[in-house]
Amino acid sequence: MKDSYSESDASVADRKARLQATGYSMVTSTEVLQNRVQQWRKRKVLALDTEFLRTNTYYPIVGLVQVFDGRECHLIDPQALSIQPLAEVLEDKEVLKVFHACSEDLEVFQAEVGTIPAPVFDSQVAAAILGEDFSMSYQRLVERYLNVVVPKEQTRSDWLQRPLTTDQLDYAALDVIYLFDVYQLQAERLHEQGRHPWVLEECTSDPAEMPTMIAPDAYFRRIRGAGSLNALQLRRLQRLSAWRENLARECDVPRSRIVDDKSLMSICRDDISDRRLLDKKTKMTHRQIRRYAEEIAEQLRLANEDSESEYPEVMADPTSTLNNRLIRELKELVEDAAKEQRIAPEILATRRHLEQFLRSGKQGDYELPPSLAGWRRSVIGDRLLQHLRSDP
Repeated sequence: MKDSYSESDASVADRKARLQATGYSMVTSTEVLQNRVQQWRKRKVLALDTEFLRTNTYYPIVGLVQVFDGRECHLIDPQALSIQPLAEVLEDKEVLKVFHACSEDLEVFQAEVGTIPAPVFDSQVAAAILGEDFSMSYQRLVERYLNVVVPKEQTRSDWLQRPLTTDQLDYAALDVIYLFDVYQLQAERLHEQGRHPWVLEECTSDPAEMPTMIAPDAYFRRIRGAGSLNALQLRRLQRLSAWRENLARECDVPRSRIVDDKSLMSICRDDISDRRLLDKKTKMTHRQIRRYAEEIAEQLRLANEDSESEYPEVMADPTSTLNNRLIRELKELVEDAAKEQRIAPEILATRRHLEQFLRSGKQGDYELPPSLAGWRRSVIGDRLLQHLRSDP
């Protein structure tokens, strides 16, 4: 196996042969898309991918949708038609939808079609459960399983331009063609090890956890450093992040275009509402300060006047309030179990999972959080419970 992604004559030849053997066609009419959807619903597995831009918007702007059913590859042009008819197959429980690192693809479909695909098989998750590296890139995945080097030049190209170049279209088609090939190899190994259900369970999406769907009042818990704030500061962060989330969605702009996370943390920690202090102590631009200073001050005022009963529960700061000895012990158990199972330890349990587990002990007996239940319970969850319950 080569360590680089440099081109080789064999890889170029493989790509050309694969494209010539499979081919692909553009879908630019609603009638054709509706017909294809009915055909796809007769398949058991589809490989899908999306190409999109998200530079200056809150929601992704989809430029292309690729679908390969193991026989035919189709590239759907969202600039020529609505992709709404895809909802029928995306929601079909009898058709497995295969993606790679699918979180943003799911956001695309939720935003454009109004549905989240299910059931889903994520080849990146499958690789981790099969003991490969955690968060393996698509290029590495294809090279590892198919011994083909996929060029990355088109990854950041402009997918909203028209016409799309031949290189862009070839790249987009091969994305799903090779993904389908990788899925077949992964599925065989997963079935042999009895782990195929693990991947499907791991890939079940909770809409409430999707960044573009999460309740605005709950978004503050995603902001780095929130665990270091006291109850009042956290209430400020809750109010301000909810205000920012609602505004970003309404105006379809990135959150950072309104106020970035670090500035938001400084504002909430030090109760900064004065324009001069916003300029001095945050990274907000003069334009942002002129536009949003009054609204920020209003949200701070409301938070400071809220009763303590409205304060959110303080998020324990792992560097100061969690028992680091226990974290180390639990991590060792996770690593041991990962070696036994030949699985990437990061997919088995992260530090965040372990911190959630420890915090459950504040209410009495320890309870496994949802993140350590399901397939993880028999692999590591029960072992962690036993260790904590026996700890003096």
